Amino acid sequence: LDKSEGMADSTGRMGLAALFTRLADGTLLGPGVGNELVLGQAAGLFASPTGEDMAVAALLDESVAAGQAVNLRLEWRTQAPELLDRYQVFVHLRGADGNITQNDGGPRFVIPLAPDPVTPDWRQLSLPVDLPLGEYPVVIGLFDPVSGERLSAMDTDGQPTGNELEVGSVRVLPPLVPDQACALIPLACLSQRR
Repeated sequence: LDKSEGMADSTGRMGLAALFTRLADGTLLGPGVGNELVLGQAAGLFASPTGEDMAVAALLDESVAAGQAVNLRLEWRTQAPELLDRYQVFVHLRGADGNITQNDGGPRFVIPLAPDPVTPDWRQLSLPVDLPLGEYPVVIGLFDPVSGERLSAMDTDGQPTGNELEVGSVRVLPPLVPDQACALIPLACLSQRR
């Protein structure tokens, strides 16, 4: 791979060139298509103890069948990208009794190619197949992996929200019904769990 093409970092590792998302109405979001995820869809802002801020925009699946995965696209925006090296991201799907599923750690599916104020991050939350139907909130935040301390959060109006942000909710639909291919070829059932 020719590193001058911008597809690899200085060690030669492949990087994510672009991340695209297609909405339910067919709209394509991504670089160069004129409708990238923007801070107008921002979830809020996190403030580090050293005074650096990190804004986050979020795009969340609105409804998903039980047993499938919820997609969450995040864009972290900061003039101090090293914050994502110092702090880990948490993403939780909440129920009445606490977290149902989560996906924690550094930004996913991204190898930074150069310092950039925008870091894309894509998460999936696997839903249990027996999850009761209904609406479930999704919350995100940043924490120090050594101390466990979370960063303070604010909504888009600058109002404190504690140490996490709710980025939306997911409506859980009935599980998918396996089709005949699944009945005949068990490996085909992996995407159609009961």
